Amino acid sequence: LQDPINIENFVPDITSKPYALMCFHPVTAKLEPLSELIQSSIDYILKMNYHILITYPNNDEGNEEIINAIEKNSGRPGIFIRKSLGSIGFYAAQNDCRFVIGNSSSGASEAPYFGKQVVNVGSRQAGRDKDPSIIDVDPDIQSLKSELEKGFNYKWPSVKNSFIYGEGNSMRLILDILDSKLHL
Repeated sequence: LQDPINIENFVPDITSKPYALMCFHPVTAKLEPLSELIQSSIDYILKMNYHILITYPNNDEGNEEIINAIEKNSGRPGIFIRKSLGSIGFYAAQNDCRFVIGNSSSGASEAPYFGKQVVNVGSRQAGRDKDPSIIDVDPDIQSLKSELEKGFNYKWPSVKNSFIYGEGNSMRLILDILDSKLHL
């Protein structure tokens, strides 16, 4: 295994302060006030003296609302916006951030493997298997602010992953099964 790549290779100057990784995608099954939730989150996180790395949403219907909410904050001190970081850049962002906020599947499936606290906002990941460390928040501003306040009070500690998606040794397990069945 190689050492993690530093996020500053992709986003220079972001680590001068701790930062949150924000990734929201459209919710296609319900109406949720994503623009307001994004703006409230941004304002609160900046008020707590953190930077925010925001990535663009996927191309599902409704992504324009999220892009508009993101771009309204372009140029604000402490905001770093990227359309895409690529997989290696996104892993670097998850590794180096203090916490993840949004409604992305990467928060539900990947971030706990980096030991990161996740604030999962709204219904987009409803019904999905998630690590017990993930904080599910109703899509309303008061619930969101309450959870953010708790996180900042506890200084966003690292979380212990429950490895619900495995422990990273699937190749070895597959080879062992093949070897036992085929007597290689």
